[in-house]
Amino acid sequence: MTDVSAIPATPVAGTADTNELLTFAKYQFITQDTASSSANFDMALDDALDMLQREMHRTFLYAQYVERLYVYRNGQVYPSATPLDSSKPTGTSSDPDGTISSYVIQGAGIYVGFLNPLPSLPIFSWMIPMQTDVSYWGGYTQTTIPAKLARIIARTCWFILNPAHLEGQPGGVKSVSVGGVSMSGDLSSFMANDRQLRLDIARFTRRSARSWQA
Repeated sequence: MTDVSAIPATPVAGTADTNELLTFAKYQFITQDTASSSANFDMALDDALDMLQREMHRTFLYAQYVERLYVYRNGQVYPSATPLDSSKPTGTSSDPDGTISSYVIQGAGIYVGFLNPLPSLPIFSWMIPMQTDVSYWGGYTQTTIPAKLARIIARTCWFILNPAHLEGQPGGVKSVSVGGVSMSGDLSSFMANDRQLRLDIARFTRRSARSWQA
């Protein structure tokens, strides 16, 4: 069963864009890395996307998603896969009769209306608003991904493929080579070595992520 609270979100079956967000050729253009193989890049890309999406609280790939989202006091939810596709239907997946109700996309949010456990009373600051399961389409494709985000992904791949460039490497506990494929560190070590990468990741981090307990 799909965890609708997980980041990155899991696409609804059959809806995900089939093209990689970053091609090997684009990676080489950005990083000028001509030593790494395309096979090693593919593995590094999977790791880079996983680390970055968790760090940024975002989902990158364009697809249809069902997410359990915190309802803010302005009546909006903020999906993890943006930009949102206004040409596709949106709505909750938890309606009692199973129907999808259309709601209004407003920027990076979807207006679903106020949800209050006690609708006869006003929402007080000490009350915890509910969450709702929302079905929507959003995310980036290979052609719509912003150049800066593509460079963030490429730079992270470069660190994974070139662990000797990390401070204290090689020989540190954060680096291992298996079958000629080098995997190293975590995202925090990459950002510590690359100030611009750290700043760019901060700019793309989703600040509106809230959990059920928030």
